[in-house]
Amino acid sequence: MGGVILLILTDNTLSFSYYYNTEKRIEQIQGINEIVNDTTLSSEEKNMLKKLRTDLIIRKTWKDQTYKLLSEIEFKSDSEEIIVNSDVQVQSERSYFWHFVSSGWIFLLVMIVMPFVGLADKNTSIGTAIGILIAIEPLFFGLAWLFAKVFSFIPILFGNSIVNYILNAILSFIILFLLTKLSGNKKKKTKDNNV
Repeated sequence: MGGVILLILTDNTLSFSYYYNTEKRIEQIQGINEIVNDTTLSSEEKNMLKKLRTDLIIRKTWKDQTYKLLSEIEFKSDSEEIIVNSDVQVQSERSYFWHFVSSGWIFLLVMIVMPFVGLADKNTSIGTAIGILIAIEPLFFGLAWLFAKVFSFIPILFGNSIVNYILNAILSFIILFLLTKLSGNKKKKTKDNNV
């Protein structure tokens, strides 16, 4: 897993695949331009080639689409106006920070505690502990982000975002508790079947 992450980071830093894809795209567009200039083609064929050329120009790679998807994600919901009596209006808006903390609090807590546990363990070398931290911390951050994204689909309840923060914290605990229990039961069944 670490090798894949290192490969992706290296590619993003040095842009190998970007330049390769761009060069291939330019070659394909130049080839299409040469074919379009052929006088034996019908206007329909030329239009199809022009459409193909346009598709090549605007085509996004999976990396581009993933980056666009991730960069467009927002945890804030629009301000919601709630009419309590016909005289008073309350506006409630999520705080990105508190939404993220309440949704991924377990992962964030583990991220804070892990360096101290890793350094306190005398059986593990410092280099190994740092390597594990470098590999695991982004994973936990990503999981906290994923929980925050999923919980952002829950509308603001009762016009009070604090209710949502409490609900996020409870839901994240319940989900992780259930996953841990299911994982423990599966290991127990596997162990019982092996005996």
